[in-house]
Amino acid sequence: MPPWLDAQAGRRFFAYLHFREPHSPYDPEPPFDTRFGPDGPSPESRRASAFTVVAEARGPGGEGRAVLEGSDPYGLTALLLVRGAQMLQAGEARGTGVLAPAEAFDARTLVGRLTPFLTIAE
Repeated sequence: MPPWLDAQAGRRFFAYLHFREPHSPYDPEPPFDTRFGPDGPSPESRRASAFTVVAEARGPGGEGRAVLEGSDPYGLTALLLVRGAQMLQAGEARGTGVLAPAEAFDARTLVGRLTPFLTIAE
């Protein structure tokens, strides 16, 4: 991918790099190998899941804290990819090249487009 990436210098592009299972085959250890079956958690189980992320940052310029609450990590991942591509196409990215979502987009705008799977807990 590096030659392709170099060829994109200065251009807007969207690339999804899947890094969650960087090896093949992925064979989880018991009891996780049979916990969800071949298709993973059921749609009902995914909808019923919930998570909270607390992020704190401290530095010379000050400090900040954000709390995000969400559900259905599978649905969130799919929606994040779609919304990111839409925002790139609309020219809403703050840079070019390889950027994390927080670098590429305004955080509140991006999170606002990820409801109902992710919200900012005020």
